[in-house]
Formats: sequence, C-alpha cells, structure tokens
Amino acid sequence: MIKSYSWSASAVSPTEFFNCFCPGTSIACYGFNNECKARKRRNEKKFEEKFLKAKDGTEICYVDEGEGRPIIFVHGWTSDKSSLVNTYGRSIVDAGFRFIAFDLRASDNTSLSNTRPVTLLLIAEDIHTIIETLNLQDVTLVGHSQGGKDVIAYEQVYGNEYLHSLCLMDTTPCTHQEEGFGYATRFDSYTKEQSDKDIASIRESSLDFFAEITQKGSPDLTLDEAREAAKKRLAHQHLPEAVDLYESSNSLDLRPGVEAINVPTAYMYAAKGTLIHPEIYKWYAEISSQIIIRYHLILQCMNFTLFRN
Repeated sequence: MIKSYSWSASAVSPTEFFNCFCPGTSIACYGFNNECKARKRRNEKKFEEKFLKAKDGTEICYVDEGEGRPIIFVHGWTSDKSSLVNTYGRSIVDAGFRFIAFDLRASDNTSLSNTRPVTLLLIAEDIHTIIETLNLQDVTLVGHSQGGKDVIAYEQVYGNEYLHSLCLMDTTPCTHQEEGFGYATRFDSYTKEQSDKDIASIRESSLDFFAEITQKGSPDLTLDEAREAAKKRLAHQHLPEAVDLYESSNSLDLRPGVEAINVPTAYMYAAKGTLIHPEIYKWYAEISSQIIIRYHLILQCMNFTLFRN
C-alpha cells in the first residue's frame, strides 16, 4: 500500500521521518529548526575517522559510530561528510542506530582517486565496498542532492540484497530537462548546453561558480556569505575529480533506476533552498508503485542548514 505524507514547515518532524523506518524512535536532528540556523554543538567527543580501501586501492575516509541497524549517509557534490555528521550523527547514535558517513572521492580526507574519471557508478561501488567491508545488513541509504543519485545508482547496480530502505533528499534522477520530464535541476530550465557552460566556468573561475551555485542553493545567504561558504567548500575538494563527478551526474539519467526501486523509500525536499524542481515529489509519487513510503517535507532551507553545519 502506498503511503504519502505532506507537512507544512511548522509541522516538520525529523522524528516522524525516521519513524517510517523505525516506529517508536525519537530523533532530534540538529540544525533543522524553522529558522534554519545551525544549533550549537554540545561539548561531545568527535566521531573517530577511519579508513578502508576501495577496490582500486583509494583510501576512503569514514566514520562509524553506534550500534544497531546501520544508516549510511552519502553527501552531495562538493560537500563532505562533516555536514551530515554535524546535522544527524549524534541524534542517530543516541536513538540506537549505527551512523556511517564517508567522504566521497575528491572530498576532504578521502585520498585522491586511483581511478579517473570519478563517476556516480564508481561512488556506488565504494558504497558497496563499505557495506561488504563492514559486513552490513539491513542498511538504510540516505543521499543528499548528488548523493541521492549515488544511492539510486547503487540500488540500480547492486540491487536490494543488503538494503532495508532508502531516503533521497533534494534529488533529481535526471539533471537536464528532457521530453516528458520537467523536473530537472534548477527547476525546469537546465539543459545539456548549460551544463557544458558550467563545466567550463568551473575550470575558468571555480570560486565565482561555486559562490553563484551556493547562493542559488541557499537563498538566505548574502553574496559575501555565499563566497565564504564557497571558499570553505573548495578547501576540502580536489577540483579535477569534482568536475568528473559533475559531468557524470549531468550525463547519467537514473529515471529507470527509480522505476525499479523496490524497497521502502522516502523523499525529502526543501521548498526553499534547493536546486531541484519543488514539485518533483509528484513525479516520485507517480513513477513507481513499489515505493511504499513517500514524504513531502517542506523544510525552511535544507542546503543552508547543511552548509552552516
């Protein structure tokens, strides 16, 4: 039976979201208040960073804390695991789950990739390596933005043998506007031609490009704040590999993968503060009868919160 939930901004409850997978669980996600201000972190021990080897020998940096059923978080493009650790990590562990997050290739403390180009399918392979290396079962995969596409790619390639459920946050399976699909990145106006121009812009002036896209994704930021946020993001990235991922994400159409999903799946998006068409939840709701749980969460500004965290 298909379930659909719709809440106004004042009714958003991370607890209710996680209850879809784990009834009776109480989780308070730091940073997700209606004013969208990152809450001050408590004085607590930081999660220990660990490393494992990908199939090509690349050193993947990850955190693995807590016990119970595992939830793996996959961050978005030019982000890193810290935004997800700071927003969700302690809450997940305190609720009795095992919290896992990792730096994608090109990001923060994961080593330079031994394989080029870096693609979504390569990231999906890394997710599978983490699951196999840590001997995980009954996994919930949570992907934000491009991380959501990594999650879709994983399920499409590796199936659901190890999966309990999925959560896609501010994610579109197809970056460009296509015939019959009007839910692309940046509402419905993003084309392949624009993507090619953006790739050239990244190479020519990465800071200007990231400042612009940061402000579009976080409209509550001023231009100066967006530039500062962009500097911080770039400081934790290896640009050539980040461009690889951008090209891969923009060229790979994962709509067939969404149609094939057959585990409980939630979709979260921000009515404000997203680069994704705000009504894409309708497409998710219509495309597959196998997606048995769907959420339409209107958050104040998801990307802004993650940037600040």
